[in-house]
Amino acid sequence: DMLERTSYERACIEAKKKKLPPPRKPRGKMPKQEKVLFDYDKIPAKPAVEPPLPTSEAARNHVPNPYVNSQLTHEKIAAIRAKSTIPAKDALNVDYAQDAGLYPEAFPHFVRGRDSLREYITSLFTSQIAIYDGAMGTMIQNYSKRNKLEEEEYRGDKFKDWSCNVKGNNDMLSITQPHVIQGIYRQYLEEGGSNLIGTNTFSSTTIAMADYEMEDYAYELNYEGARLAREVCDEVTAKDPTNPRFVVGAIGPTNRTGSISPSVEDPSARNVTFDELVDTYFEQIVGLMDGGADILMVETIFDTLNAKAALYAIGEYLEFSGLDIPVFVSGTLVDQSGRTLSGQTGEAFYASIRHAKPMCVGLNCALGAEHMTPFVDKLSKCVECFMHVYSNAGLPNAMGGYDQTPETMADHNKVFFENGWLNMVGGCCGSTPPHIKALRELSANYKPRKLPDVGRPKMWLSGLEDLVVEDVHNHLGYPFLNIGERCNIAGSIKFKKLMMAGDYGQAMDIAKAQVEDGAHVIDINVDDGMLDGLAAMQKFVKIAVTEPEIAKVPF
Repeated sequence: DMLERTSYERACIEAKKKKLPPPRKPRGKMPKQEKVLFDYDKIPAKPAVEPPLPTSEAARNHVPNPYVNSQLTHEKIAAIRAKSTIPAKDALNVDYAQDAGLYPEAFPHFVRGRDSLREYITSLFTSQIAIYDGAMGTMIQNYSKRNKLEEEEYRGDKFKDWSCNVKGNNDMLSITQPHVIQGIYRQYLEEGGSNLIGTNTFSSTTIAMADYEMEDYAYELNYEGARLAREVCDEVTAKDPTNPRFVVGAIGPTNRTGSISPSVEDPSARNVTFDELVDTYFEQIVGLMDGGADILMVETIFDTLNAKAALYAIGEYLEFSGLDIPVFVSGTLVDQSGRTLSGQTGEAFYASIRHAKPMCVGLNCALGAEHMTPFVDKLSKCVECFMHVYSNAGLPNAMGGYDQTPETMADHNKVFFENGWLNMVGGCCGSTPPHIKALRELSANYKPRKLPDVGRPKMWLSGLEDLVVEDVHNHLGYPFLNIGERCNIAGSIKFKKLMMAGDYGQAMDIAKAQVEDGAHVIDINVDDGMLDGLAAMQKFVKIAVTEPEIAKVPF
């Protein structure tokens, strides 16, 4: 100790002579102790009887959806209906209530307007592994191999004089070739045995439809996509009322991202705003619900900010309508790193959207079931609600096709069933009704995932990685959250000068250094009378989310 002390004193003298700051004091090895447990850590968890409930009274009291959408007259909903492209001569039916005595009252029967769908889904998902449908695009491609489905068929009579090519716009087939879409729905219900089917509305937003100059038709596309599914589900349910079928309104990610820059030169650039995403999703939601959807599914999420915009729009709709609509959320991990395109892990993705209280969360697309196993395992250990997977039929071959047979795909999903990870299973790209049938037959031999026990509340944050604040402790074992506060104009003169000068590159270095030094969370403050704080904050955050070394922690 004396030698170290003497060498430190000499270093201080040398630094003083050279007018440098004194060196850091030598420190001994810090003891690391186990986390100290308090009384609240010992509160026993209780068995869950249902997934976490949204805060609305309708959800908490399990109020059945009356399915009388004509009574929803909020000005924002009415404005969307008013600009609908559906011809005035076609009476717009938006009510789907059924007679209360249509079927017996006990599960497994279900009557719209009489029974709570939230209660029914809970009973279904806890008694069996429910079956979702498979790929819509694959079925349309298969249909086009046997039947003529070219530009002329895509246009139909309604769009025969359209100004641009529309072949490939599968969603518009709900308007121009409804028999094709209904036929696909019917195959998944009758041959595949699906309990729930997704609507043909994956790209039916004003943003995605801009590619075909069909932004004005977003409401009609969603209405027709859901209406066709509603009709077929009711038709199949009538044949066997003990196995009711449900319409899942499919809400895709759009072809623009809220957190990824389209420009390599400017990481703060965006080609869409959060508000624009909310508006386009809200219009889609109104169309889906008016068309008779039972459930809303935000699916194939590769950018969590887009998903949060969709969930915000759903929240607005539920607030305006006062309804209880179950919400499902499905993310996409783009490769074997187990991350979304925007860089989040599966656990961080769930932490980012759990505030919306989805009833079911899971993964779909991108990978085959055999490549998803470790990520499904991790997600099933943290998800507080029901869990699903609908994977591709393997990875695409050199020609863009999918080679897995129904038996092979079912076998690759078997590990999910054996470990009790799922409450719902289906297929994505490359899957067909025979694939879904094979999944149904195999999954029938296994029990669904048990909802995790409910413990005490916890603060769960996320950057690219998740952070449970209660799990963080210091070397003495006591709760300790290290917040980096150098990205604060009021607390760092260096950061202030960089922000005033617009030097965001070096400002990022300050944030990066804090994470490297052990900050669990980054605090950002750019409030100053001489600075446009709103613009500065937006630019700083937009750049920060593109820097993995910074964005891995919450800020």
